[in-house]
Amino acid sequence: MRRVVCVTGVTGFAAAFVVESLLERGYIVHGTTRASDSPIAKQAHLFALPGAADRLKVFEADIMNLESLMPAFRGCEGVFHMATPIEIPLQGEEPVAEAEVSQIKPALTGLRNVFDACAELGIKRICLTSSNAAISFPPPESGVINEECWSDEAWLHGQRRWYTMAKTRQERLAWELAEAAGVTLCTVCPPYIFGPRKTGHLNFSHAVLLEIINGAFATIPNDRHVQLVDARDVAAVHVLGYERDEGRRYFACAAQVHMRELCATAASHFPQFSESIPTNLADEGAGVSAHPAMDNARCVNLLGRAFRGWEETIIATIRSLVDSGDAVAHAAERVKRG
Repeated sequence: MRRVVCVTGVTGFAAAFVVESLLERGYIVHGTTRASDSPIAKQAHLFALPGAADRLKVFEADIMNLESLMPAFRGCEGVFHMATPIEIPLQGEEPVAEAEVSQIKPALTGLRNVFDACAELGIKRICLTSSNAAISFPPPESGVINEECWSDEAWLHGQRRWYTMAKTRQERLAWELAEAAGVTLCTVCPPYIFGPRKTGHLNFSHAVLLEIINGAFATIPNDRHVQLVDARDVAAVHVLGYERDEGRRYFACAAQVHMRELCATAASHFPQFSESIPTNLADEGAGVSAHPAMDNARCVNLLGRAFRGWEETIIATIRSLVDSGDAVAHAAERVKRG
């Protein structure tokens, strides 16, 4: 008998890799997508995956609507909750009251609906895609970022970091609900997720690289360190963490590099963009700022191997942007905007 699971937000960038990994391991996969994401064209990359024709079924559902989740969850042993209905702007000028409505409340309501649907159907295993946003802010006094760290909500509020606040509160609530319901919960906390694209749309991580290669930065911020991971490794952590069934938190971060290193790698492998990619720090005299250390030993132990090298990941990501035409299109749009 094949195991059956559901992946919410199945048309997302990272979700495609989770679906691929699950299919490779023999699962039957149900996926949920909102009505706006349901056209067949937005699902073509999923049904092109090996095994998808026979073992993938996509349901139209809205995690803000409990009843809409029931058909997708029915018959499943577990759920990978990867969808978070958070609207831009992520942080900054949006008033507190608006941030509650557009970002924080949807993240919490969607999570409660997932847990309630699982409770009604007797599902006792959930894997939540959280974020390093729930771990890393402000930098811990210990100087080391790992699964024991939690972002400070008072600090986040003061900094108006609403996305970070939403993900922090969402994951804390998930652990509370799991304990109350007797659910085995696994949470995965990735930073920027890069890697070759399967989907037709761009995510925030792609936008970072597009900005870099197309001249959005004249200089490199001294304090700009980038935590990153390959989507293929993120998928492996999700599936292996779920299968291990230990109810653990995983800081799925492969590396932490300064933006200067990232720019240098991009320029050396894609010389067509070298004139647009910054090379100098904003303040050369000050040098690169210090940053906390990163401890990903729990994930490395789970994977049974090291994460993919960050250079390999960045090169694969930019190559996919070039091959798809998005890199050139983004450059043209910047010229158009002046």
